Amino acid sequence: MSGDRRRERVLSIVSAIVVTLVSLAALEIVLRIADFRELRETLSELTLGVDWDVDLGWAPKVDMPTALKRIFDAYRGQVAEARGLVE
Repeated sequence: MSGDRRRERVLSIVSAIVVTLVSLAALEIVLRIADFRELRETLSELTLGVDWDVDLGWAPKVDMPTALKRIFDAYRGQVAEARGLVE
């Protein structure tokens, strides 16, 4: 009886491993077919809008990280007041 129980346990473990491997293989195939290239190649949020704009006819003089730093530096003294708005 102990041998049957052990065999069932081994078969259960092996079947779980096989199902997991088959699922991972199927997911790999689906992801390779889907080809999310446009998601990988899009610009990051920090670089959006920092190039020459044909419609507007101008380009920003500072890059986004510099602009954000200047904004945060300008409002650094008002952090306590802003915290009161959230709480």
